[in-house]
Amino acid sequence: MHPSPTRRSSIAALLTGLLCIAGTALALDLPAPGQYEVTTTTHFSDGLMPDTTVTTQNCLTAEDLERDPASVFAGLPEGRSCSVDEFLMEDGVIAMQIACSAEDGDMRMTVEGSYQDENYQMVSDVVITVGDETVSMHSTIDGKRTGAC
Repeated sequence: MHPSPTRRSSIAALLTGLLCIAGTALALDLPAPGQYEVTTTTHFSDGLMPDTTVTTQNCLTAEDLERDPASVFAGLPEGRSCSVDEFLMEDGVIAMQIACSAEDGDMRMTVEGSYQDENYQMVSDVVITVGDETVSMHSTIDGKRTGAC
């Protein structure tokens, strides 16, 4: 069963926002300040949207690193009530779980990966529920430092 046009629109808006969050937020986890190129490849489970690859450029400053790394890393979306339920970043390992809720639906994201001084690799699994419809997506995220900001 495919979602109604209204639900499809809500799900698509959530997915689009999450792609932006993934590219921006994941760049903020790195220990070395600088400019990072972040490539996110996403597969959608139900064919609602085609598989996508997005590359972004993000600047991570020393000030970013001094703030609460979970909040900086999570890049929680505006207009949604979100919480970082678990966050681990130590010894080259990163893991987190985020839960968001809004009037039009809920989202759960699990991220696992590794990082080094100037690069990282992560896998993100997201489940979005809008009404009685559920969509999942699987993303791989690769970031590498390209120089100073």
